[in-house]
Amino acid sequence: VHGSDRRESAMDTAKIISTSERRIDVDIPGPWGSIRGSLRLPFRSGINTNVDAVRDNNVAWAVGIGLVAEDDYDLIDSIRRCRFEQLGALCHRDCSREALELITNCHTTIFVFDDMLDDARSEIGSTTELAEHVTAYLSAAVADEPRPELRQDVPSREVIVAVADAFVNVARRLLRYTDRHGMRHYVGNMRDYFEGCVMESRLRNKRMANVADYSIIRLRCSAVYP
Repeated sequence: VHGSDRRESAMDTAKIISTSERRIDVDIPGPWGSIRGSLRLPFRSGINTNVDAVRDNNVAWAVGIGLVAEDDYDLIDSIRRCRFEQLGALCHRDCSREALELITNCHTTIFVFDDMLDDARSEIGSTTELAEHVTAYLSAAVADEPRPELRQDVPSREVIVAVADAFVNVARRLLRYTDRHGMRHYVGNMRDYFEGCVMESRLRNKRMANVADYSIIRLRCSAVYP
C-alpha cells in the first residue's frame, strides 16, 4: 500500500507526453532535474466491472456464513483493506459477477484461517498436534467431503467450524463450473497449503538453521498457490 502511495504521488507530478496501446511516455520533474522515459504496457489493461458490487457482498457473505462476527470491526476493516475483490477483478477481468464473488469469498476464507495461525500466541499455529487435527478437518471441507469430528477443546472452535462451512460453500459453488475431476487442482493445492501449515507449526518455536530451511517452509505454506 505504501509503495502504491509513493508511486501515485510521483505520477501526480509527471507530465504524460504521449500514449499508445503499449507505451506511455512521461516526463517526471523533481529536485534531481527532469527524467524522461517510457512505461511499457505489455498486458491488456482493465478490471472486472463487477468489482464494486462484489466488495460489499463479500463482507456480507463473510458475516452471514459466520466467518466474521458482526461486531468484529477490526477484522471487517482488515478484510475491506485487503481488497480481495480488487485482486480477483484484476486477475479475472472478464468473469461474471457470480464467479468474481466466488473467487473473492475463497480468498477471504483463506485469509481468515491464515491470520489465525500467524499470531505468535496462536495455539493452533504453534502446536503440531492441534494443527494436524484442524487441517485434517479443513482438508475434508475444501473438497466437500464428510468431515472428521472436531474436538470440543479446539481453540476458537466456532471460527474453525465457520471456516470449514465457508470452504464447503466455495466447493459447492465451484462445482457449478466444473466437476470433481476438474476441481482436483484447487483441492490439491489447498491440501498442500494445509500440510505447510503443519510444517510451520512444527518449526515455529525452533531456530531456523539457514535461509534454505526458511524458504522451503514459506514456499510450501504460501496461501498464494491455492
